[in-house]
Amino acid sequence: MIPSYMLSHIYVKGSLKNTEEGLEFTLKNTVDSGTIIGIGPLTVDDEGCPTASLSVTTRQGQKRGDEISGRTPVYLPYGTEARIAVAGKTLGPGEHRIVLAVLTSEAGRLQIEFKDAVS
Repeated sequence: MIPSYMLSHIYVKGSLKNTEEGLEFTLKNTVDSGTIIGIGPLTVDDEGCPTASLSVTTRQGQKRGDEISGRTPVYLPYGTEARIAVAGKTLGPGEHRIVLAVLTSEAGRLQIEFKDAVS
């Protein structure tokens, strides 16, 4: 089990932004190398986003949230970043609360939670 205070440091502060496709933010693996075998749900201000609208981009490439599984995982070595994009969802001004569940083969289900304003 990874303590929640460690997970809160995974979010790269100030990386939350709107894009032409939706919103995105960056996570940096500051805990240990890990293998993501599932992602979601993701909520933005307590509103759920479909897993198919999520994508994860790393140095290895990009995968949609519904493509990530034990057979098609995303490996995230210690110290590397992953950009999480949410298609079709944009944010207004002010602070927003994001909660993302991630399933890893090493530590099980993790919940990454943060608050930030769009940069």
